[in-house]
Amino acid sequence: MNPGTPLEFHAQGKLLISGEYAVLDGALALAIPTKKGQSMRIQPQKEAHPSITWRAFDVNHQEWLRCSWAYPLFELTQPTPKTPEEKHLFELLQRCQSLNPLFNLAEQYPQGVLVETYLDFHRAWGWGTSSTLLHLLGQWAQVSAWDLAQGRFSGSGYDLACAAAQGPIHYQITQQGPKSTSVDWEPPFVDQLHLVYLEQKQQSQSAIAHYRAATGPKQPLVDQISRLTTQMTSCQTTDHWNELVGRHEQLLGSLLQLPTALERWFDDYPGSIKSLGAWGGDFVLACGPSDYFTTKGYTTCLPFKEVVRFH
Repeated sequence: MNPGTPLEFHAQGKLLISGEYAVLDGALALAIPTKKGQSMRIQPQKEAHPSITWRAFDVNHQEWLRCSWAYPLFELTQPTPKTPEEKHLFELLQRCQSLNPLFNLAEQYPQGVLVETYLDFHRAWGWGTSSTLLHLLGQWAQVSAWDLAQGRFSGSGYDLACAAAQGPIHYQITQQGPKSTSVDWEPPFVDQLHLVYLEQKQQSQSAIAHYRAATGPKQPLVDQISRLTTQMTSCQTTDHWNELVGRHEQLLGSLLQLPTALERWFDDYPGSIKSLGAWGGDFVLACGPSDYFTTKGYTTCLPFKEVVRFH
């Protein structure tokens, strides 16, 4: 690589269509990458005091994070990170160097380096700001994003699988480790599917803790969710889809002791509502008319087929 040549990487966002929560205990899940994600550009610099400067931009090209560290990253003289985001990034960069000693910024960029990241989606949407960052860092440092995430996240890892997927996947945590398999999934009723933003951001870690605290045997749930995932992947009609979604929602709602999204917000909707990810926040997947949500005051209703990557 020419030391003056910029590098560019890209990672896709994610949506978990089925298997939320239960995927943590081995249930088969259906997930799909989003067309929008996050990109990263690495530009060598010419500085008097070499350092790595990091600038992160949101979907509106507004800078939301800026920090700089002198070489090497392991020096005790580094300034204390000002924000949790800065601390998190600093620790990830340190872990990159730990996992790959050849990832030596002082040697690769002796006069400093500027790293810029650009989100294609809104940070509050929950489409994978963290997972795309892990994938981008993994590409740059030539380390596994899974290794970077180990011990730092309590999620299933499906989002990391989506970051590089070419289309929909079946994802499952097995005794041998995470397993991701490409599947052919583009339902014939895709024009009836919409993503509706609830504008009530949920923290994944808190939601997972709530699931972990739920009482009752998990294996029957895992088995039933796995069967529903298989059926949802091959579903051909809206009636069947709505039936499967209803069963999926009721199973998890019963375990979590939470009302489903349909019961809580959309009890008069003439179709199905599927929670995505942490219940009660981010997006839901609706199957039915889209104008209904405008009348309810929901301003972000996106055609599903325009958001996700089927191929």
